[in-house]
Parts: sequence; structure tokens; C-alpha cells
Amino acid sequence: MILKECVERALGEDGRGSIMRFLLDRDLADCKDDGERWRSLFEKCDRWERELLLWSDDTYIKGISGWNMFIRVCCCRLPEESADWMAYLYRTSLLAILRYDQYADEAGRRKITEHARNSSQWKDSYSCGFDEEYILETGFAELTRGEWLDEINGFWVTSWETWQEDWNTITNNPEYVEAMEINYPKFKSILERLEREVGDCEVVRMNRHGGDETVWYFVKTQSDFYVVNLTDAM
Repeated sequence: MILKECVERALGEDGRGSIMRFLLDRDLADCKDDGERWRSLFEKCDRWERELLLWSDDTYIKGISGWNMFIRVCCCRLPEESADWMAYLYRTSLLAILRYDQYADEAGRRKITEHARNSSQWKDSYSCGFDEEYILETGFAELTRGEWLDEINGFWVTSWETWQEDWNTITNNPEYVEAMEINYPKFKSILERLEREVGDCEVVRMNRHGGDETVWYFVKTQSDFYVVNLTDAM
């Protein structure tokens, strides 16, 4: 199965619901309640990180459509040839989400787990706490390596040009200005690392730019698998 077909099969038509069903049927099938599911999911995420993750990085710069543009990259080991690619895509996608935000530290995890013990939200519209825009299938596209790199580099260039025009209008926010002095070079270094390390590859983009959803890139090389997402929304 080619990568685009696999990604569409895994995440197309209610991708978030598919992830939830996979978790309930497979990785969390032995859990008794939502609190136990969250606790177990965090433990499994830590295990997937040890088993799969080679490196990761993230940062944000001034947004184009919204306030800020976030980039998050997870470079993972490829599975064995006989592996279940559906499960692999679900787990690497979850890893890319659960390494950040309120899921990343013990205090945030404890708060989520304790709240879940007193609720039954796992199957409702906020299942697993994933924001709606994370998995919001607005289309899938195959890209060449060059198209993908040109696209993400183009966003950096557009943001940088906008920042050069606008930075002096927000000098009343020196902390943000200081962050951008760090983040623009860091964002660029992430793009340069991708260009340097990713050779021949298949690239599938999920979702469209310019809306409220997170745009995902799934990149399969001969030796590694990259999950890259960009969020640029109000």
C-alpha cells in the first residue's frame, strides 16, 4: 500500500474517531475508566518515545493567517516490513501530539487524569482532549520532496518578511521581540536539518493551509519516518 492510501485509510473520514476506536480496541482495551485510559496512554506514549523517536524539535514564529505559526517535528524509526502501518500511523500521530502542550509535563498529565476520573468524556466530541483542529481532514495530497521543502520554507520566508515590516509596531512587547530573535533562527535550523537529512521520500500532506486546522506532513524515507505539523490559526 502506498503511503497516501495508508494515511487516508488511517485518518480520512473522522480521523480522530478512528484514533479513539483504535485506542479503545487495542492499546487501552484493558482500562476500566477514563482516568485509567489517560494514565495508560501517557505510559504508552513514553514507551513509544523510547522505541520510535530519534529526534524532535519545535518552535513558533509570527503567524501568516493567525497570531503564531508553530512547527513540530518528530523523526521516528521505520517499523519492520511486516508491521501494522495503521497502528504505526496512529501511534506516531499521537506521539506528535502528546509530547506538547498540557500533555508534556507531569503536572498537566496529572490534572487531565484526575479530571477524567470524575467524567466520561472519552467518547464525546472532546475525546482524549485533542483539539478539533488537530485531526480535521480537509483533504490529502501527495507532494514531491521539492514541493514539500519549498512549501514549508516559503512559510518561513513570508513570515519573516512580515515580521521585518511589523516588529517595530510591537516594541511594547519586548518579551515577544526577544522570543522572535531566538525562534526565527531556530525555525530555519529545523527546516535546514530536514533538507539536509531527508533524501528520497514519499510525502503526504493532510489538511489545507489558511484555515483553523493543523496541517500534517507524513514523510517516509528509506530509513526514517517524519511526522511534521504546522499550525497557523487565530
